[in-house]
Amino acid sequence: MFESAPCVTATTTKVVAGLRLHKEYIFTVGGILKIMQMVLGLCGFLCITISDLSYHPVATWYYFVCLISFWSSLIMLVCYSFHMVEKLHFLPCLQIELAFSCCWAALYLLAAALSASFSGTPSWAAATVFAFLGMSSHAWEAALKLRDVRAGDMAQGQRTVATSGGTLPKF
Repeated sequence: MFESAPCVTATTTKVVAGLRLHKEYIFTVGGILKIMQMVLGLCGFLCITISDLSYHPVATWYYFVCLISFWSSLIMLVCYSFHMVEKLHFLPCLQIELAFSCCWAALYLLAAALSASFSGTPSWAAATVFAFLGMSSHAWEAALKLRDVRAGDMAQGQRTVATSGGTLPKF
């Protein structure tokens, strides 16, 4: 006559309010990816800067992609290292990073394809390689963020979901 169903599900989010340095973050997969993105962005930028065609509009596009990648990765590395992301747990940080990583993987692919058209010079050929590696690092980060978003994880902090043991009759 009556079916029973679980009655209460509670989700609690535990965050630490203060800023603190987490030195070990740079040794995690996320920290290594952010450092790799910064290094690849700078290397690609330098390759284009030293070329004879550094004034070309394709070079300007490449500069834009590399420098935005560098600065955003640096800012996020600092935010994660000092647990600023944990203080902003009410923002959808994982979804924002997922969208940024997907966009930047596509923009790096475009930059690599455009720079490959000038690959007759060694600096542009090297820049093409760095752009493909930058695209790969952003795509890898996007895949990791997508996994975390689907699992319902937080960027930093702890979230626990508890279901009560009692049941209520279902009418």
